[in-house]
Amino acid sequence: MKKLLTIILPTAFFTILLLWMLFGFSFPAMATVDDLSPVSQPPTSTTIILGTSGGDVTVNNFYTNAAGAEDEFVILAQNGNYVIDYDTDNSGFDLDVAQASFDANRLAAETTFLSLLGVSQAAACKLTVAVSEAAASSSLRLPLSFCASSTFSN
Repeated sequence: MKKLLTIILPTAFFTILLLWMLFGFSFPAMATVDDLSPVSQPPTSTTIILGTSGGDVTVNNFYTNAAGAEDEFVILAQNGNYVIDYDTDNSGFDLDVAQASFDANRLAAETTFLSLLGVSQAAACKLTVAVSEAAASSSLRLPLSFCASSTFSN
């Protein structure tokens, strides 16, 4: 019995290995860090169409000039007064504004947001956007200041 196993096992192993090589099977490729990034395969077109409950909105391809990425967030713009990002999980935008001079910083963030996306205020109001105070203890999330009623996650 032992002799039989010493003959069968190596023969089976080499037969499987030979078939593997003959028919072009290969081991799956390992994921790279780029594969794990939310910006790893950004759209290549100059614009992106975002579907919303209020209809499709065509925006500039913000991936091409993104300031970076962190987890599921694509960072569109960032400075000492605000951070603008796109959440790839919920397809929404966040404008995190510094508490100091909130109104002025909010206006600057909203202006930058409109410019980056290349959209009108009316089109921006169709998007899922939340404005909040960065590092605030409350979780208050506001709509864009120019939207009568806006789609945003509270």
